Amino acid sequence: MPALALSFAFLLFVTFVGRAALAGCRWQGGVLRSWLLAPSVGLAVVVLGIMVFNQAGLPIRSFAWPLTLGLAAAAAGIFAWRRPALPWRALAPFFGIAVFSLLWTGWPMLRFNFGWLSYVNDDYINYCLAAERFKDFGFWRVPTMEELAGTDIAQYYWFMHVPGLMRFGSEILLGWVSALTGIRSLGIFMPVIVGLGLIQLLAASALALHRGRWRRRALLTAGLLAVSPLFMLGTLYQLIAQVGGLGLLLGAIVLLTGRLPAKRRRLVPHVAALSIVGAGLAVFYPEVTAFAVLTGAAVAGLEALRQRRFPVERASLFLYGIVGVVVLLRYNTLAYIFTVSLQMGSGFRAVDLSLSLFPYFMIPTGLANLFGLMPLAIQYAEPLTSLAIVAGLAALGTALWTGVRGGWQGVPMALLLLVQFLLGLKLMRSGNDFGLYKIAMFMQPALAAALAAALLRLPRARWSAPLAVVAAGLCCAPTALFYTQASQGEKSGGITEAKYASILGTRPPASPPGTRLLTDINNLVAAKVAALELRGTDLRYLSRDYYQQIAPIEFEKLGDTLISFHPQFADLMRTRAMLEKRDDLTVRTHAAFDTSFRAPALGFAPGSKTDAYLTLDPSLGLFNKYKAELGTRPKSFFRTLTAAEAKNHLVFIHTGRGNHYYLGDRNRIAIFQQEADPFTSRQDITGMGRFLLLRVEQPDAEFYVRIAATKTFMGEGHTAWSPGSQLLGAEALPLAFPGNGAVNRIVGPIRPVYRDGAAYLAIDFKETAVQFPFRRTGLQALYNNEVPFDSRKLVAYGRDISALSAAEVAALPRPARLAKFPDDLVFARGLEFAGIYEDGWLSPESEYVLGASPARGVVRIRGYVPELPGQPLGRGTLAIRVGNNTFPVPAATGAFDWLVPVDDAVAATAVGLKFSDSAPLPGGDDRPAGGKLELIEVLPALPTHTFEYGVPGRARLPAPGIDQDGWFAREAGIVIPAGGRRVLTLKFEYPDWGARAAGELEIARPGGLPVHRQILPAGEYTTVILDIPATARAQPLTLRAAADFALPAPDPRRRAARLVVAELQPVSPE
Repeated sequence: MPALALSFAFLLFVTFVGRAALAGCRWQGGVLRSWLLAPSVGLAVVVLGIMVFNQAGLPIRSFAWPLTLGLAAAAAGIFAWRRPALPWRALAPFFGIAVFSLLWTGWPMLRFNFGWLSYVNDDYINYCLAAERFKDFGFWRVPTMEELAGTDIAQYYWFMHVPGLMRFGSEILLGWVSALTGIRSLGIFMPVIVGLGLIQLLAASALALHRGRWRRRALLTAGLLAVSPLFMLGTLYQLIAQVGGLGLLLGAIVLLTGRLPAKRRRLVPHVAALSIVGAGLAVFYPEVTAFAVLTGAAVAGLEALRQRRFPVERASLFLYGIVGVVVLLRYNTLAYIFTVSLQMGSGFRAVDLSLSLFPYFMIPTGLANLFGLMPLAIQYAEPLTSLAIVAGLAALGTALWTGVRGGWQGVPMALLLLVQFLLGLKLMRSGNDFGLYKIAMFMQPALAAALAAALLRLPRARWSAPLAVVAAGLCCAPTALFYTQASQGEKSGGITEAKYASILGTRPPASPPGTRLLTDINNLVAAKVAALELRGTDLRYLSRDYYQQIAPIEFEKLGDTLISFHPQFADLMRTRAMLEKRDDLTVRTHAAFDTSFRAPALGFAPGSKTDAYLTLDPSLGLFNKYKAELGTRPKSFFRTLTAAEAKNHLVFIHTGRGNHYYLGDRNRIAIFQQEADPFTSRQDITGMGRFLLLRVEQPDAEFYVRIAATKTFMGEGHTAWSPGSQLLGAEALPLAFPGNGAVNRIVGPIRPVYRDGAAYLAIDFKETAVQFPFRRTGLQALYNNEVPFDSRKLVAYGRDISALSAAEVAALPRPARLAKFPDDLVFARGLEFAGIYEDGWLSPESEYVLGASPARGVVRIRGYVPELPGQPLGRGTLAIRVGNNTFPVPAATGAFDWLVPVDDAVAATAVGLKFSDSAPLPGGDDRPAGGKLELIEVLPALPTHTFEYGVPGRARLPAPGIDQDGWFAREAGIVIPAGGRRVLTLKFEYPDWGARAAGELEIARPGGLPVHRQILPAGEYTTVILDIPATARAQPLTLRAAADFALPAPDPRRRAARLVVAELQPVSPE
């Protein structure tokens, strides 16, 4: 509750300051409209005040309270002087909607309070780190090399804001609120951005209230915007500059397009207010200022057209407003020019849509996403998706129709919608996916206003229009709840970038004084969160140099003349030298396995520190899970390990051949972010590319590597493992996983290679990464079918990659049974396997390593071969390999239950299954399969001595040539397990179809005994009792018939006789 209260208190404070500023300027734009505009004006005043003092060299912490009290006192004085009217009754509904929006968007704060970190995206942590720097240091303070090496990663944001000339309004605002509350920026970020969303909501209402009698239109606009999932997503996705910047943009348009006095000197209040809001916008989110300019120009043009004269007053407001903005910005005008030119340069740049990271609005489902009828990146089943697309298209058409009507009448919000829509069309035609994604969010206030105007044309609009808003909210509620529930961080993947961050908290365990932390974290946002949490502790990144270049240092593009006016011109000129020195002192570049990579120079500024390791809980990553408790929620987000605890600890390394997912070459990315495992909610999986370089901390001279991965989801033609895949170290070891689907294999031993004292190995899957195949149906296929739902290029998904010592491999707890799918596979430790899918379907070839077997043990294999229409299954064979023995058996459709003998005692029982025939699974599954496994189990002895060959699916000894119903070919056999002397009883059936004569059968026994010849009378059962001598190994018993015959139609088989039962009993020593 305190976090929600802070959001509302923030709104009230900036409203109070902003209304005072408008009153002080004597701005006359309507009583209600002044109050709705006040939060945007107050935000600009606060941001500009913080900017002035921080750029004067003062840390925000030193002046936050004096500035706040001073603004409050000044506002109170102006209120006492000007006594602005407060329209309680008119204002109450708008603030009521604001309270609803606060709760509808920010309800997770009721659960987490200041611990709600939402999606934890990269922008969020960048804003927070920069805010911490501004809070503790003056704006221009230059970082030291020791800080850049690891003691204060926040200092890298000097490069972003000083030589990088990037906007900084949201960062200093966060620093101010953090200093006031004593809560770190990580904790106050969400309350602040939710408050900024309320400012945008009220600013949209102010702009919709273009004419005094449009109060109902303004209320409906606020209501529609409050329930818009895409408006909410801007807040939940932590786009703080956008959320606050759009509020300032709307406020600037209000000031640009409002009614103006005829006399020029009476323009001063309008110029003053516009200068404040315009300067605030230029500092906070300059890239959207063009919308204000274009909308204002359109209004001026329409005025000129109607009045048949040049709009002198509007042009004067523009010109004097620009002068006022420049005066308030001072040298920050350079940053504004640079940011706008940079954004304009990249804003219309086309991208390869086959690799689109933001495809959402490039494809037809974007019409549904635009109005919150479907969440981004989620596909509903047909026809729901097509219906949502139609509804979105209808809503967009209605909004544009209303926008055209309103635009011709000079309504600013309508003109803003048309400007944004035309820009969106341009971006879509040029293939700029990210720009279109941003425009869709920018359009939400204007779309809400246009739809509000349309609702007022309904019959009995006084009641029907509010009911329509409620109906729209209910239609959008599933999407809105999807976004807010995802913001709690309980599931990986999608827009959640740090699972459990809000639930577990991100405070790392305390380390002893003088500890240097080496971190293996390859989750970008988690690595940066660690940097914020551990400011002052020496933190070195092993996985990647995340701050190789924090921002483009391209200020030279402004030209020498302009840039020479910058107050820190000398620091700008030595920026590149600083970066080169930083690289020289803190980074080393190495080469191994035909690739290059960067590693931290741990010899720089070592001091007298003791090294320890900072990691995420293993369940939150791909590596080092073997020793972790699987399938349970972690107890902490971060954990620390001593050097002894980090034995054989693997660290992913960003290389030229295998990139990190963040800003990597889309064709060479080695690992992606975690996502939910489709087969279990108890653990996650990680997409992998072809090549992974791994650093090994505290390595043994030799060790083993455990790889648990899957290709089950990779789509038709990509579920099989490459036979050339390798584990690379001092020598190359083949992986050569057989078959398709999932694997859990332990490979080694292997010796690593060393660079600068650190050990490295690599995994090369020897396969080109591919995108998921995608098929669109219904209206989803309307246009841009080349744009994929998922642009990633993958080889497989990983569940774990760990390094194990020889002792750990020897002590592996190998199970004797595989029966529970998918859990026995997805949570496997000592069970090794390859070539099986998690749901039990068997690929054409599979292998398993189970627990120990005694001499004369048995491996039981139970499952079935499906009957698939039009597929060849049921006609081939299944080769069962146990140890060095291979037993071919029929693979007819139906159930099977084979009892395969094990001759010698083994510590680990190796089993292989290979089908001669396979077929793709139906229903669009397309995975090649030969059968489905229900059980593999190692038994100490035969579970039964009676084998009912005549009953399909009953347990039996391997019997090549004998079908599951007992019918056998002219030559068939039974594998007799090793053992002492036994008696084998066989019961045969020979049919009398067509007055058939008796059959003749020869039975060749193991041990060199004479062949037994048997007559099989037609129409009778025949029992044969045979003596089986003791054998040390499994031996075949062969059945040879003199002739065969066709079975009755429609059965196409030709068979010699039918074995009904076989019984193998030991002979008593007596």
